[in-house]
Amino acid sequence: MTQQEINENNKLIAEFMGGKIKSNNSKIYPDLFEFPIDLLNECSEWPTTALIYHKSWDWLMLVVEVIWGYIGNRESIFYFENNECSIIPITDGFDSKQDCYEAVIEFIKWYNKNK
Repeated sequence: MTQQEINENNKLIAEFMGGKIKSNNSKIYPDLFEFPIDLLNECSEWPTTALIYHKSWDWLMLVVEVIWGYIGNRESIFYFENNECSIIPITDGFDSKQDCYEAVIEFIKWYNKNK
């Protein structure tokens, strides 16, 4: 995955999590996300390039918690086959953080199409 793809995916997640692009004239951080609550009790504003959903289990699990709320089951995870969201028991698990990250991205794309 390229850095541009990572940035776009992290931007997609940030929007799903309630982040809004804040108007600013900064050439350093043209895409500054403002979140309604402090993300991980750190700050409420993050540039796209500083979003670390792809690197941090802490950040990624915040998103998984929200997704579990939508699917109504904390004991399952989600995957996609033929553009359909499916639920599988959590005992099957994700093989890696990257698998989880990619599943989150696919869920959000599916959710945005079907909400």
